[in-house]
Order: sequence, then C-alpha cells, then structure tokens
Amino acid sequence: DFRPELGMGKLFPKDKIADWAPACIESGIFKSIDLYGPEVFEGLEDFKPLYDLAGKCGLKRKAHVGEFSDAKSVKQFIEYFELDEVQHGIGAVQDDKILQYIADKKLRCNVTPASNVMLTAVDKLENHPMRKMFDAGVRLTICTDDLIFFNKTVSEQCVDMVNCGLFTKEEIFACIAHEFGHLKNPLQEYPRGDIKKEVLADAYASKLGYQEQMLSVINRFISMKDALNFSESQVDVLNQRLSILQGQ
Repeated sequence: DFRPELGMGKLFPKDKIADWAPACIESGIFKSIDLYGPEVFEGLEDFKPLYDLAGKCGLKRKAHVGEFSDAKSVKQFIEYFELDEVQHGIGAVQDDKILQYIADKKLRCNVTPASNVMLTAVDKLENHPMRKMFDAGVRLTICTDDLIFFNKTVSEQCVDMVNCGLFTKEEIFACIAHEFGHLKNPLQEYPRGDIKKEVLADAYASKLGYQEQMLSVINRFISMKDALNFSESQVDVLNQRLSILQGQ
C-alpha cells in the first residue's frame, strides 16, 4: 500500500511552495500533507490555505509540533490546521486537559522514542511521555524518525521500551496484535473508537493468541478510569469489549 506524503518545511522558499504545493495536493497522488520546521505559531497563516485545500481533497493532515514545544502549541496546531494526526505531540503531557482533548478527538500521535532521547527532547527512555499518553488513551504509533541517522528500528525500540520498564511485553504484543486487527478490519469506513470496529480488532488479536494480554490491557484502563478522567461512554465501551473478549 503506497501512500506518498507531501512534506513542507516552514523555512522552504514561499514562492516554490505556492507554485508546487496546490498542484501536488490536487494531483490525487499524495495521501497526506505534513509541515515541519520551527514549532512556533508565527508564519502558519502561509500554510492555512494549503491545509484547507488538502482537507477538501481528502488528504490526511499532519504537522510536526510538540517535540520541543509545549502543550498549548500542540492544541493550537490541531485546531488551526484541523489535524488528523500529530507528528510527535509529546509536549501535550504538560497539560492534562489538552492530553484528554487529544484522546477525546481520537487523534493519533506519531512518536519517535529513540530520536527524542538522542535529541534530548526526553532525558532518558524510561521517562518518555509515551507512558502517560498511552495511559490517557491517546492513540500512538512508534516511528523511527530517521532510521539511517538514529539507527533504531521500530522493533528495536519496542524491545528497548520493555527492557527499561516503560511498557510491559504483554502491552506491546497486545497493542501490535490489536492494530493488525484494524488493518484486517472490514469496517474501514467506521471511525476509530467505534465499538464494532474495536471488537473486531480485539477478536483478531485474540485469534493470534493474545486474548489474555488484551484482557490485561483493557482491565488496566478500567481500573484507572477515574485517574484518566474517562467519560461514562468510554468506560462503557471498555466494559463491552471486556465482556465480549471474555466470552471468546
């Protein structure tokens, strides 16, 4: 599944972006758009029309923010560009309300643990904000950032996170199996978080032999519902998933 992404740097020559970006967005070739560079609000107005066009053309909208910037900037970028995904976003952990805002909107943060440590955005892996984001119900992916430069595959990063105690092996395996279930899911048109879609992904993980791990992860979320400020509807979905998994 080839999904080219149109990436733009905030410091790129504006005339070239104006000349080329609209045509690229409307070409039908690119599936997503991304903005990287200084994580500041200044200058974003130059890219707002491009993001509006990308939304009309069905491109997934992403932007780099929250690797070195704060929680407020993460929310600003999300709202201003109507983002579908956040590249990094770890700064959101500085504000529990913004973290919950991201979780409630079911936005995914694409996080790069090894890169974050090497670039000193995080002091050491065992203190990585991913743990708090995961516990808050934020959707996450683990990415390499730059495999050649940082020399850490996604699998190696998973092993490192288990070895340092950031996540358990059961959590990693259960999450991977569940996400494979989404890839195989026939209900692709349903939104993430929909009970039918989540149940099918759970069933796929269970079929692969990770039923106990899935039960453990869901039970953990239920036990932390008050600390995580889960709504009644969120808890209800978790309980339904738990009941269905236990019956399989």
